[in-house]
Amino acid sequence: MGVRKPNTRDGVAPKAPKSYARIPPTVGRAYERFLELPVALMLAVMWLVGAALLGSGVLVVYLAGRVLVRAVVGKH
Repeated sequence: MGVRKPNTRDGVAPKAPKSYARIPPTVGRAYERFLELPVALMLAVMWLVGAALLGSGVLVVYLAGRVLVRAVVGKH
């Protein structure tokens, strides 16, 4: 029973973590500035962006359904 080194398993050194996707520094700074906004403003912006995304999804589903109904029923 020898002394085990920390962070090793069965005498095998751990692998280096995989690298993460790098983002441009300007995007990182913009995100930092966004998070520094007052909480109420930040939540309002996030709510508006979420509502826009949800609305566009609903619009796409509506238009696809409309096209499918016209294809099945026929154009009048």
